Amino acid sequence: MGRFRYEFSNLCGSAHRGANLIFSPDGKILYSAVGGRITTFDLVAAKSKTLPFECRSDISALALSPDGKFLLVVDLERRTILFNLLIGVTVQRFTVQNSVATGALAFSPCGRYFAIGTGRTLELWKVPSSSLPEFAVFERLCSMTHHRDSILVINWSPDSRYVVTGSRDLTSKVFYVRSLLAGSKVDGVSRIFPLTIFGHKDHVVFAKFIGNRTAHGLLTATRDGTAYCWSFRENERLAQEREKGWQEDKGNFAMQNTEDSVLFDDEEEEEEEEEEEDDDDDDDDEASERKGQNTLVCADVRLSSKHNCKQGGARHMLAARVHEDLRLLVVGLSNGIFALYELPVEMTERDKDYERALFDRPRTTAPYSELVLLQSLSMSSDPITTITVNETGEWLGVGVSSLGQLIVWEWRSETHVLKQQGHLVGGTSLAFSPDGRAIVTGGEDGRVKIWAVQSGFCTVTFSEHDAAVTDVAFSKTDVVLSSSLDGTVRVYDARRYRCFRVLVGPPPRRQFASVTADSAGEIVAAGCRDSFEVIVWSLRTGRVLDVISGHTGPVSCLAFHPTRGQLATGSWDATVRLWEVYSDTASEVLQHDKEVLALTYRPDGKELAVATRNGEVTLWDPENSRVKGSIDAGRDSAPGRLRDQRTVAAAKGFFRSICYSGDGRFLLGGGDANVICGYTVADSREPALIHRFEISVNKSLDGVSRKISTRELTDAAVGKSAIEDLDEGADDYEMQKRILERSLPGVESDRMKRRAMAHCVRFSPTSRAWAAMTSEGLLLYSAGSKWTQSFDPTALEVDITAEAAEDAAARSDYPLAIQIAIRYGDSKLLSDLIYRTPVEAFSSVLQGIEPQHFEKLLTLLVSRIEQRPYVGFDLEFTQALLLEFGYRGLLGDLELVSAIRALQRSVSAHWDRLSGLCESNGHKIDFILSQCVLPKGEEVNGLSET
Repeated sequence: MGRFRYEFSNLCGSAHRGANLIFSPDGKILYSAVGGRITTFDLVAAKSKTLPFECRSDISALALSPDGKFLLVVDLERRTILFNLLIGVTVQRFTVQNSVATGALAFSPCGRYFAIGTGRTLELWKVPSSSLPEFAVFERLCSMTHHRDSILVINWSPDSRYVVTGSRDLTSKVFYVRSLLAGSKVDGVSRIFPLTIFGHKDHVVFAKFIGNRTAHGLLTATRDGTAYCWSFRENERLAQEREKGWQEDKGNFAMQNTEDSVLFDDEEEEEEEEEEEDDDDDDDDEASERKGQNTLVCADVRLSSKHNCKQGGARHMLAARVHEDLRLLVVGLSNGIFALYELPVEMTERDKDYERALFDRPRTTAPYSELVLLQSLSMSSDPITTITVNETGEWLGVGVSSLGQLIVWEWRSETHVLKQQGHLVGGTSLAFSPDGRAIVTGGEDGRVKIWAVQSGFCTVTFSEHDAAVTDVAFSKTDVVLSSSLDGTVRVYDARRYRCFRVLVGPPPRRQFASVTADSAGEIVAAGCRDSFEVIVWSLRTGRVLDVISGHTGPVSCLAFHPTRGQLATGSWDATVRLWEVYSDTASEVLQHDKEVLALTYRPDGKELAVATRNGEVTLWDPENSRVKGSIDAGRDSAPGRLRDQRTVAAAKGFFRSICYSGDGRFLLGGGDANVICGYTVADSREPALIHRFEISVNKSLDGVSRKISTRELTDAAVGKSAIEDLDEGADDYEMQKRILERSLPGVESDRMKRRAMAHCVRFSPTSRAWAAMTSEGLLLYSAGSKWTQSFDPTALEVDITAEAAEDAAARSDYPLAIQIAIRYGDSKLLSDLIYRTPVEAFSSVLQGIEPQHFEKLLTLLVSRIEQRPYVGFDLEFTQALLLEFGYRGLLGDLELVSAIRALQRSVSAHWDRLSGLCESNGHKIDFILSQCVLPKGEEVNGLSET
């Protein structure tokens, strides 16, 4: 690889953490908030990806426009981001005045507006018409404060004429949108008041209009588990105006920007807020205003029925969703159960006679029929925080933020479409498979997980360990090793998904801190934390081969030499010892100044890097036991200031994990800081820092900032966010209360353990990507299939255009066309021209390409082969390219090593996929031919067996 240029590509180690879940309009993609990032799960293609932006704190709410074009995100610090999903660009960033609840954000069905509840204020904004970033692109249309407590949920009517809100003040309000927008006066009416719905006994957590074109029903749900079914009727004056055909086109409102037509402006709202200090006085003022002026209330409702939706002794209902076409009500409860109910038929099908009788004689009208329980399922013991339903109503998305658990459930067949969950407590280690297509991770929860790099999904979870997993490693392609504090090293078959061997040392049982295997996959070694020994086993038989002693401190790390049987072990006794496992040769001792935390061999085995607690990385020659160079990484790895820290942040840090790239020219290091450092070590005598990757900008994590503003500190110099002050009205109050009750005095709660740091970093075997196990999850960085990252603008000239390349291809001058496309830097144009190039012209095309462009071209071919559009054609072009490499003597160039390894991985994947299929087809053809033999003497269609 020519340059050390990696970009964040995916977040795999966590599926859901806070905020709400959203399905795309077609119901195939699910959007989930993971801290300050958004991860999308393609349920049809079975892939996940993380959007290329991150909020400054944990995301609290998100909403998707009806056409699936815009994604609106709000974080805990009230910062709002509008992201264009089609082109992958952040259109605008702005800040609202107060915090936004999870459900208090919604786009209108017409797609022109969105409503947001900031505290107890309802704000209506206009969606920008431009898809590209502009200055001041947002326009706030109105801001109204009618609730007396925070707004928890917002929803629109099907025709975008009404907005319903639910609040902590035990009320729900219906607003007439036209009265809030310009150009919406009704003849003879000076003011239109919102409808206030009383009668709830707890916080209103859900509210939704029922109706196809116009609303005729309203469903509200409260935290105590009660669902209220209301009949909804629009005010007669407003209904008459709607029938007259106001400036309306299928629910889209044509606004007239006239100053005289504005009914509510910000100044009136500020005056109204000042007058609402006393609730009784406010009610009196509003009542007197209605009497003194010609005013009306926008709508009227009647309670038809109410139902108890709690199951299994649940205390609260935290989430609910409705699918009107299927008459489904889905609720999520605080005990981890979600239930499906069938709504009353009177709720979804409009009956004018029933409505007329209900509103005229409410006491003599029969209520709706009861809810019918269709299905209930216990997902976990923790509260279900969010629920969503896709457009067809077949899939339910359920999230538990405290566990990071995400489930997509197909309720008709009662099967899982998707079930993802990260490590419960936190990851500790990771390792790439030899082919680079899988990653194995271990966590403090005692679980071992295998992740598919291409899809980002967890394919299998092993939970046999009884204590925290300290280290993981791949012995062979399908063999995974894991060490744990429970005194065992377990061996797993990654293909058959089973643990087939448990390795333990001689009595007494020891705690293992690290594990590794030799290059042949036959010998396994593990370092002990308590007995300061190294245990060596035979992987084939499971027997202990040797117990190596010599260290006087816990063995923190160890690694086998890539080409021979030398074992390097690092310990807290500030030494690294080199052991010859296959012989009785005495060990070499490499002395250091501080405790050894991590070590790794260069892939060719000619260099050994050792990281110590004083922030130094020493580069050793293992053959001669001499120092080749050193890296002073103390300032590079300096951590940030913690919230409960009374002093400034430490000036120096250290690395807990280091690794070499596949070609041995680069070194990665990660530790307690919010950064991962990349160094060039091609010349061991002069190593240099070339890049610092920031793990996260999410300030909800501890240690992100080096300095903390004095406004965020108490008088005792402790961060205000570090004080455990629970809000009794919060939805997760019971969960946080249980966490504090289970915690011992002086022990941090789970909320305070989220610290920005890297527990482990590893390069993939092809060096096209690397991964880091962090507090946010498993972060993947890739040099990627985007070969245009190495675009060189100095190669552009006036005549280097896409039209010039097309003209050259039209003249069958393919060498010139390919050269122009490479210099132009458009990957799509280059792909199209390669497909149009005849096979016989490959040689002449490649002869005219300059050597510095070979890596770009090979990387593009690898990405095309992985996408599998025209495998045969791409392989022929790749073969011609490799032959050209050989003719020019470039196959041994280190610049091309990683790209060639990526090519080998892709071709091997195709071989594995096609070889089994071809073999199976061959057997089937042989069987068919054997059954087609005709008996002698018989004829079929004039043919006979002779």
